Amino acid sequence: MTGHWDAISSALGEALAGPAGLAAVSLYFGALGLLALFGLHRLWLTLLVLRRPHASEASPSAEEAAPPHVTVQCPVYNEPDVAVRLLDAACALDHPRDRLQVQVLDDSDDETTCRLEARAAEHRAAG
Repeated sequence: MTGHWDAISSALGEALAGPAGLAAVSLYFGALGLLALFGLHRLWLTLLVLRRPHASEASPSAEEAAPPHVTVQCPVYNEPDVAVRLLDAACALDHPRDRLQVQVLDDSDDETTCRLEARAAEHRAAG
């Protein structure tokens, strides 16, 4: 059994003896050094976070607690039935009306525009 390991170690020693072996070992230890530096940097960042004082949990202001302003854009083109359903779905979103804006981007050249204008007027009247 020891003869087997001796053969492996001597073959490995011969492979690493030349300039290619020196380059391989240098590359290995260079990569090992970079990984060690990366690990030390991560350790340093972890220590900085742990040493930082925690901010007090202040209650958010009324503006921070309010839902965001949302704009829904509905692009349509020559599909009157789909466009009306799309507008209805956009207006039915569960979001405060004062913070919801629905834009219909219509390039239609058929009755889609007229139907959307009528439905938009209904939604504006409803609030």
